[in-house]
Amino acid sequence: MEEQINFYKAKLKYEIDSWDLFDKLNSKEQVVVIDTRSNEAFERGHIPEAINISHRTMNQETYGKLDKNIFTLPTAMKLDATPRPKER
Repeated sequence: MEEQINFYKAKLKYEIDSWDLFDKLNSKEQVVVIDTRSNEAFERGHIPEAINISHRTMNQETYGKLDKNIFTLPTAMKLDATPRPKER
């Protein structure tokens, strides 16, 4: 049991949930949200002030330009989880 507890404690050091992100965005803490979806998906809707670096274009150069002193959260979260019929 202790092994599992230590595993999740270590994991949670590097993960946040949507509520934590909401708190960070509404605090004075500097946060950069990186939307890793395609440019088209980003244009359809995204977290306010998020930047788009699609997963396909991620590399040392694109990440190297970010301020390493600011909390950075890469995300590919879907903003609208409403089920939709499949396109044919």
